[in-house]
Amino acid sequence: MPDSIPFLQGKSSKVQPMTPKDIRMIRKSENCILYADLFFITPNSDMIDFLIITTDFGASFVRQIKSKSGAHIAVGLTEIFSLMKKYFWNVTELISDNEPGMISSMQMLYGPPHTLMGAGSHVGKVEERIRRIKDTYRSLQASRPFKFGDNLAVWAIKFANYVLNLIPPRIGDGRSPREILTGLKPNFKTALPFAFCDFVQVQNKRVTNDVNDFKTSAALALLPHANGACFFASLTNGQIIIREIGRAHV
Repeated sequence: MPDSIPFLQGKSSKVQPMTPKDIRMIRKSENCILYADLFFITPNSDMIDFLIITTDFGASFVRQIKSKSGAHIAVGLTEIFSLMKKYFWNVTELISDNEPGMISSMQMLYGPPHTLMGAGSHVGKVEERIRRIKDTYRSLQASRPFKFGDNLAVWAIKFANYVLNLIPPRIGDGRSPREILTGLKPNFKTALPFAFCDFVQVQNKRVTNDVNDFKTSAALALLPHANGACFFASLTNGQIIIREIGRAHV
């Protein structure tokens, strides 16, 4: 209990980030297979496209893409390949269905071997993950008293995927996909401090003694970021801001 008092009092709970050298000391390089697909949502009238990558140990990564072109898909793939390398995972194969954009994106990249499913076939592992993400997204929408706009819908998809990565599978050694990926057990004080779209007060960075300046401003919690920080949507100007969790209060 004493170690939680500073957090409850709103003091900084930021922890020192682990460097690649620190991660290297607690884990060895391992091989994995990636499964890729594209999906979309239509929260209003416009279609929003996403690239999703899942691993053979259950972790998944979602990136919004501007279109299904090879160039835009390649940007998302590059980010995910870099993330896997950061945590010392060696990607031995990428499996996807027969999407034209996926084929051209892999031709642009110097990546792992690319295996295509046959015409009309789908990658079951990633299809199941898409269903779970969309189900979680619908439950988030149903739990809020307002309809998501396009921007909030994108953040809801990211939050749904983030939460699923924290849940251990029914069959396994009790570790979550995130813990397997990083080698680190999540600290839920910082890993999941808020529900999606919780109303909070975040501390403004520039505070003066002027009585017309407020020390905090209203915001909606969006997604934990890293090392005790979180993304918020300001209700004052609509901008996305990052604050340490200790500087945001329900």
